[in-house]
Amino acid sequence: MVTEVPVGSVRGQHAHRTCTQLLICLIGRIDVTIKHGGQSAVVTLLPGASGLLIEPETFSEQTYLTDDATLMVFADEPFDTDSYIYPKGDVF
Repeated sequence: MVTEVPVGSVRGQHAHRTCTQLLICLIGRIDVTIKHGGQSAVVTLLPGASGLLIEPETFSEQTYLTDDATLMVFADEPFDTDSYIYPKGDVF
């Protein structure tokens, strides 16, 4: 669970080598930017809406749009910062 993130804050800003994640917004509103294979998109997560599946090697960052925004993350691997991939410039 990711909670108590100030409005306008950006989290994530990396991809995972092998981990798949499911992002679900429980409260508030969160924009998720995803990039993969030279393409990008922004998805707005809202409570009661579908979650967003982030496959391995897909860059993502979350922008918190409300004070009460709460993000639940399901992952198929334990938390491990060694598995992060950071972008080189705008390439992903």
